[in-house]
This record gives sequence, C-alpha cells and structure tokens, in this order.
Amino acid sequence: MAVQAPSGSYDRTLLALDFDEASKAAGRAALAMGIFEPTEVVVMHAFDAPAEGMLRMAMETTDAVDDYVAGERTEAAAKLHGLVRELGLPPSEHRIAAMNGTPARSILESARKEDAHLIVLGTNQRKGFERLLIGSVTEDVIRDAHRDVLIIPTEG
Repeated sequence: MAVQAPSGSYDRTLLALDFDEASKAAGRAALAMGIFEPTEVVVMHAFDAPAEGMLRMAMETTDAVDDYVAGERTEAAAKLHGLVRELGLPPSEHRIAAMNGTPARSILESARKEDAHLIVLGTNQRKGFERLLIGSVTEDVIRDAHRDVLIIPTEG
C-alpha cells in the first residue's frame, strides 16, 4: 500500500517481526525481493509482559515490576537476534519495544520514532470467507500508517 506516488527509494525500512511462520516467511521473501538492499533496515519486535498488570494490581514494588519487564525484554531481544541470524538478514538495527496497547500501535509508533518510510510485515493467508480479510494487526497498520506498507502474504 503506497501513501502517495513513489518519489525515490526508501531511506529507512522497518521490518516488524514476531516469531510465527508468517513473520519468518515475510522476512525471507523481502530479502529475496531485494527490499533491504537500498535502505537502512530497522528490525523490531513488540513484546508483551503478560504478568505486568497483575504485578501492579498486587502492589508489587516498582523495582520488582521493572525487573520483570526488563527480563521479558532481554528474553525477547535474544530471540529476535537469533531470528535475524536464522533469516540471514543484512546488518540492521534491532529494536525491542514493550507493547503499548495493540501490536499494530507498537509497530506504528516504532515506524514513527525510527522515521521509517516503509513498513514490511507478513500476514497469513486465510481460507474460505476469511480469505477476503487480512490479519487484524495488518489491517490496523494499513488503516493508520502514514507511510508505505509492504504486506507479504504467506500460506497459513
């Protein structure tokens, strides 16, 4: 999806990855298409710290909650670095973002902060009626992105 007619190559691309097959396939496909060759690449993953809210409700100390979130961030970063190596992505900056709201919101915030001109993400192809729809994260990114988005569909 292009926001406007292309005026040149992309200077900065955000590749949003999680650890499912659609995401891996999107990374491989974008690499094979040469999407990353003329651009600076930022690879991002939005992680969730599922127990954070419960810890806050249990009135745990701020330090305890911060330590928990830091541990989740460290684990997500290690997994992301491994995935980047597995996919054979070019040298890139890696960003681990704590999920603030929805995954789509985290992707869009990262794209804005990084001043990315293109967002690349994958989505599973659906069967039957669902085939007419794309994943909700992808749909939300498309709806609210004020930059170009490359969606790479994969068999789901």
